[in-house]
Amino acid sequence: MKPYWEHPVLRQAVLDESWIATVIATPGSLTVMIDAALPENSPLWREPLPGEVGSWRKAVLRFLQVEELRWIDPGTPQAENDGSLTYNTFHVVEFDGNRYHLDSDAGEIHLTVEDVAIEFEPEASGS
Repeated sequence: MKPYWEHPVLRQAVLDESWIATVIATPGSLTVMIDAALPENSPLWREPLPGEVGSWRKAVLRFLQVEELRWIDPGTPQAENDGSLTYNTFHVVEFDGNRYHLDSDAGEIHLTVEDVAIEFEPEASGS
């Protein structure tokens, strides 16, 4: 399998530094809500403010037209200091054609899909 940064859609975020907020599997789709770390070559990237490390944007990673999904050992999110819940970051994100492998504290997910998309939320005002 190839690392995510070789995928034209997945490389829009630094997934192994992105925080996983929610994972939702429904018939035909897998949705992963993340706090995405942006690569410096992203048009959304901005210079970090004092005290910040990197550039971040909330995003939704969508695996569409799922043909097969196997979710092994689904995890439990952990509470952060601010009370939010997270599955931490991805340990592995890789692909081979239309097959994907995701591994994180949310569990290990193997899936075969027709399409994948990432949608970034607009930057919050004052950011």
